[in-house]
Amino acid sequence: MAHLYPFQWMKKAISKQVSTTRKSYENMMQMLSPYNKSELCHLMGLGYAGFLDDNCELNIPCPVLLILGEKDRTGKVVQYNKAWTQQTGYPLKIIKGAAHNVNVDKSEEVNACILDFLSDRIR
Repeated sequence: MAHLYPFQWMKKAISKQVSTTRKSYENMMQMLSPYNKSELCHLMGLGYAGFLDDNCELNIPCPVLLILGEKDRTGKVVQYNKAWTQQTGYPLKIIKGAAHNVNVDKSEEVNACILDFLSDRIR
């Protein structure tokens, strides 16, 4: 389906979908710039294919922190994060005002969450 959309519109739509700030939008546009339409569609297909077995069992043998932008509307990211934290007890930090590109939308808040998480493990 992605092949049907005009390429510049598709890049702008993707960038807008994952960001709430101009900085994050421009960051995503820059990240997409090396790809032509065929390459981008292929990468999107690989990304979606990776979630086909979305109910797989996964055991991560180290501390885990989940970070989610409150305005994330990308696929099932919100559902997955909320279910994962319920099933595993992994902490979930929700960053206000951020979308999927949360680390660019709200970098200071994300960095603070990571530093708090790490400092709790070092003590």
